[in-house]
Amino acid sequence: MSVNFSKVDVSLLNFSRYNLSDKQLNSLQYNLNNLGIKNLSYADTIKELKNKLEYSYIVKSSKLLEYFVKNNLKSKNIKTNKVKDYSLQNGMFKYANDFYYDVKSNDINEVELKFKEYKKGDFLSNKDKLYSYKKIAKVMYLDYVNKQKEKVFITFTLPNKQFHKYNKNGFETNTYNSKDKFEENVEKGLKLLNEIHRYFYHTLKYKIRRYCKSNNITNKEVINIDFIKILEPHKSLDGHLHSLFYIDKTFLNIVEEVYSMTIDNFKLKETTYEILKNAKASTYLNKYLLKTTKSENLFYNQYKRYFSKTRFFTSSNFRHTNQEKIEIVYKFLNQYKPKIIKYFKRGNIPIYYQIEKIILKGYFRFEEEKVKRISINFQAIKEEFEKLKNKKNINSFKRNILKNIDNYIKEYNSKAIQKVYFKKWLIYNKKHNEQIPIYNYEFEKLKINPFSIEKIEEGYFNKYQFI
Repeated sequence: MSVNFSKVDVSLLNFSRYNLSDKQLNSLQYNLNNLGIKNLSYADTIKELKNKLEYSYIVKSSKLLEYFVKNNLKSKNIKTNKVKDYSLQNGMFKYANDFYYDVKSNDINEVELKFKEYKKGDFLSNKDKLYSYKKIAKVMYLDYVNKQKEKVFITFTLPNKQFHKYNKNGFETNTYNSKDKFEENVEKGLKLLNEIHRYFYHTLKYKIRRYCKSNNITNKEVINIDFIKILEPHKSLDGHLHSLFYIDKTFLNIVEEVYSMTIDNFKLKETTYEILKNAKASTYLNKYLLKTTKSENLFYNQYKRYFSKTRFFTSSNFRHTNQEKIEIVYKFLNQYKPKIIKYFKRGNIPIYYQIEKIILKGYFRFEEEKVKRISINFQAIKEEFEKLKNKKNINSFKRNILKNIDNYIKEYNSKAIQKVYFKKWLIYNKKHNEQIPIYNYEFEKLKINPFSIEKIEEGYFNKYQFI
């Protein structure tokens, strides 16, 4: 007997005491309407999946370009209250040739702004390139602040029977034993890799803290564990996991114990464990990150964007600041004090570390206020639905979710920057929408490149042969 999957209209939602945003309402509607519906369009071969990755990337790039043009290429002059459009100025915007005004009739007012990328996927590719440079800079920062610690590099590969439908040459394997469609299986594998990382990391933290408590070790810097995690695909398109942990040498035996526990718990076969001795950990890891900054490695970005529900890069936080503040200071200095940025890049100390020091010295001051934010626990909704034995109850289940939506909403406090000062001068005021004219031409110049000159960057590429 077929099940009637009726759709819910969350615009009629009036049961919540929380003020859900349009984005959250759309996400709620999408998740409820797709409960129990299997994606029949999953790709089942490597070729099919690669085609989907490429097409999805091109479509997403075009949509992001459209959004950027419509929302970010206009600047309001606070004094005159006039709006200036930078989108069509020659040399100002790299992608000016990718959009045009289509006149629908003889009426000049009836026009439609249309978008067609001259080089398909280029806008998103440049955005991904910038993201990669930021992550490289973050890796350099973590490597610098942990220079006295041991560097443990670990690779986990998924078990063959549950995953790896194809080998590296594209032929079907004899060990694969899953009824999932290929794309669905790849998705599950990426999710499992993050579960493996969480298990390893949380178990390691627990055991180290217990050891420190038993041995009266109280030095926070010794106890602290920093890490960097990167997911990437094999040629077979199944994912695998690289992670780097910065550990005090006192705990190396515990790391090996947890490594063995992880292998046993997830029944893993192909894994590697290495304590890096003769190379900077940042140099070792950057060979995986740098591949995303070159056009010939576009496939990795297509893969990462397609499976965007999975976090491909995760790392520990900054010691005394965060990424948002780092970028605000960088942009200000780059425009108004460019000699400082050039000086930073010529040195051997990572630029993020130097910017953090500037913030700590008080040259930049951030006024923040606590704001309440909310999130919907879609995972809990999905798990409750999976427990239903009679899926014919799905429609009443959806209605009950809407009636009791507050049970699935988590409220938490967050800090939001309201004002920014450089020395004694106010350079940003969110309340009055006043901002210094920092125009972000990130897609054209990629100013957050952490390398001082191109030769250094090219040196990294010449040194490593990428997978």
